Amino acid sequence: GFKDYGSSVKLYFMTNLYVFLWSCWFLFVLLTCFYHKHVPAAFIYHLLIVIFLSPYYIPVNIWEVNLAVLYILGTAMYYCGKLPMKSLLYVVFCCFIISFAKASYILYGLLEPLWYMWAPEWIGTILLVYLSVMLHKQHMQRMLLFVLGIVISDVLLTYAYARSWLAFQPFSLELLDQLSVGVLFLSFLYSMEQLKQYKWTQYKTTRRKRFNA
Repeated sequence: GFKDYGSSVKLYFMTNLYVFLWSCWFLFVLLTCFYHKHVPAAFIYHLLIVIFLSPYYIPVNIWEVNLAVLYILGTAMYYCGKLPMKSLLYVVFCCFIISFAKASYILYGLLEPLWYMWAPEWIGTILLVYLSVMLHKQHMQRMLLFVLGIVISDVLLTYAYARSWLAFQPFSLELLDQLSVGVLFLSFLYSMEQLKQYKWTQYKTTRRKRFNA
């Protein structure tokens, strides 16, 4: 009864928390060891604060909202406020594209449950990462629109579920899982772009030296 339910909830919580924590610590090692010259130190501090806040929730109406998600939302909005007006408007526009894409993907799964038999939920994260890459070429703004789009989609899903009298938990550990995995994918793509640029520069330098010789 209640004991079994409590055990299952604890197992679910720890499983999702492990996915999030492993992703965050891997990203932390990646940033501190390989990209500390290219990434501001504030970003690493934000990452540590998010890891610390992830187990804590605050009650908001009938929901329990994860503190880490609220911190991510506030931080992303702060950095968006520093963008020029033209860039800010484009990022906001792209955020809503990402949010509607994720909400549509989840709602389509409700209408057609067999969808998840051959397209797991993590496929949605990869599609959203691909959409973010297609929408913006600047890495940090791409990261902002992905994060804000995912968070806004939870607000849209909460409204859609409430209108259908269905239960939905916004700003949960599942959202943190998706954010962490998506940020990892975006960081990996950025690393590949930097490696490609470095190799291309090295190739042009070598060719120029041979030509001048």
